[in-house]
Amino acid sequence: SGKSYMAWSLWSMFGLQYRPFHIENGTTVAFYRRISQIRNGIMYVDEYSNKVNFKKVEALKNAFDGGGREMGDIKNAKHTNSTKTNSAGMLAGQQQPTADIALFKRCISINFRSGKNTIEKRRKAERLKSIEKTGELTQITAAMVNYRGIVEENFYQVYDELRGDINDEIGGNSKVEDRIMNN
Repeated sequence: SGKSYMAWSLWSMFGLQYRPFHIENGTTVAFYRRISQIRNGIMYVDEYSNKVNFKKVEALKNAFDGGGREMGDIKNAKHTNSTKTNSAGMLAGQQQPTADIALFKRCISINFRSGKNTIEKRRKAERLKSIEKTGELTQITAAMVNYRGIVEENFYQVYDELRGDINDEIGGNSKVEDRIMNN
């Protein structure tokens, strides 16, 4: 349906690609290790379903909030080891993450339609894949770094303005929760 295709394309903008983290088969410890290994990129978590272990759902929510995993050091009782979240996350699967509404509220959801693609769409997709293989899409990400200072300087002002515009657009609908608005 295009989920994995889009995920791989987005991922290719950040250089080397890891295999997607399979949320059902991977351990929670492996999840935290993986998300700490990717810096300023996207961690691709695949095969999400609402049947996934609750600890993994908690790990996803924690990572969204910028948290990592902390554990005591066996050799030194006064020391704590931490794995930090250094990247954004991209969650893909056959189901919306609705088993825990708090996870759903942390996601920006995109639905994909199943169906046949036209010959033209297939050609464009093949062209995109050939560009991805060359590593050229990293130029987009690299070019964005030139604007980092401008983003840092103006982010909160523009964010507040846009949030106000969206709030005006939905008419101050009190049913839309802050966390969803803030995404």
